Amino acid sequence: MDIFGQYLATTIAKGMYKLEDSTLFLGDGSTYGTFTGVGKHAVDNSHKVTTAAGNTAPDQITLDNFRMLRLQINRAYLSEAPIT
Repeated sequence: MDIFGQYLATTIAKGMYKLEDSTLFLGDGSTYGTFTGVGKHAVDNSHKVTTAAGNTAPDQITLDNFRMLRLQINRAYLSEAPIT
């Protein structure tokens, strides 16, 4: 019975993390209990960085693109933010 319990717990945990990941990243406000995921939230609130014209592949992303993306993050969520 112990092996079945481990199997059942593992199966449930895998199902939960798949649902949580889908909800967190793909939620569009109409599915997953009307939850809006981080991707849609970022796009809807203009928290995105556009690369230079013609940069369409991941290997064309520059360090400046990542720096601009990091500036979009609210300082309160960064580890170096002052504790209040």
